[in-house]
Amino acid sequence: MKISFKNLLIVFLSAILIFLLVNKKENTYTNLDELEITYIDVGQGNAVLVKTKDKSLLIDGGNRSNSRYYYTYIKNKNHKKIAS
Repeated sequence: MKISFKNLLIVFLSAILIFLLVNKKENTYTNLDELEITYIDVGQGNAVLVKTKDKSLLIDGGNRSNSRYYYTYIKNKNHKKIAS
């Protein structure tokens, strides 16, 4: 499987963002059962969905046209509110 530079960059930046979010005093999670990270690949675009106990964050690395795939995935996972 060939990994593109764009995919590696998205994963790297997402990891940094998650590290910064988790290390803030207000958002420190000692129980990793409350943290879920999902990498969504739709071919032409990618996204990372970060879900905690009470918040969800979508980091979108794709085109606007890929939003229908993300919407369907998020709807099926029963996320009520997404920060993007």
